[in-house]
Amino acid sequence: IWTGGMDDIYNKEAIDYFCSEIFPHIQKEIPDIKFLVIGKSPTKKLLTLAQKNKNVKPLGYVNDIRPYLEQSEIFVAPIKSGGGTKLKVLNALSMSKPVITTTVGAEGIDVTDGENILIEDDPVKFAEKTIYLIKNKNFAKYLGENARKLILEKYDWKIIFGKMNALYQSITK
Repeated sequence: IWTGGMDDIYNKEAIDYFCSEIFPHIQKEIPDIKFLVIGKSPTKKLLTLAQKNKNVKPLGYVNDIRPYLEQSEIFVAPIKSGGGTKLKVLNALSMSKPVITTTVGAEGIDVTDGENILIEDDPVKFAEKTIYLIKNKNFAKYLGENARKLILEKYDWKIIFGKMNALYQSITK
């Protein structure tokens, strides 16, 4: 699964990259793989692929991504450029999903490759690691559980508020 509005240039670039450079390698190895895409403004490349390939499902905008994330095995975030913390990655990690992303997709998040996320910039290796996650359910579960643990330890609102409050207290003293 992927989530993110594709009217954003960085998300558009990511989904087009996945459709052309990564997904064909995955589907060659696992022909019945399904790829769900949530987000408004699907790209032409995505829509063209979906017309040719019944396993690619552009769902458009949805009110609540959680049911779709729950039913999905893996979250992909092949982000090639852009700035800021990738909230889509944090959302997937918070739901115990194994996530595979790029170096850019992991920027600003305190993750460890192979422990609570997979990070890969090469499209063929990205596909290979995605296939590995699909075929190795125990490792995928391990990554997802560690992802959730990371979120609870570092990104839970109680933790963030505590750090912000301590900072504000130190400034006002």
